[in-house]
Amino acid sequence: HHHHHHHHNTTTAAAAAVIYTNRAATAMMMKSYMEAISDCKKAIALQPSLVKPYLRLGRCYLMLGEGEESIDVFRKGLRTQSSLCSSSSTQDDNNKKNDG
Repeated sequence: HHHHHHHHNTTTAAAAAVIYTNRAATAMMMKSYMEAISDCKKAIALQPSLVKPYLRLGRCYLMLGEGEESIDVFRKGLRTQSSLCSSSSTQDDNNKKNDG
């Protein structure tokens, strides 16, 4: 009988997130993109401040031809990265509208 004890301290969550991210990379090499996606999502859920799983997830969606999804994920990853690097709020490019 295997007893699963779920201790939710930050260290184990961080370690698990890294493991999932690395496993996702392996899955991607084996072209198991659906597996990689689920591992990336687990990693992000455990450690939302990690940028790497977002980037891997985005790559998976690109490989599967899910352009919209990948852009969404990359945006989230970039937002995560920028919020870590600087606390300054970045303006969206929506104000620069082209007059066709």
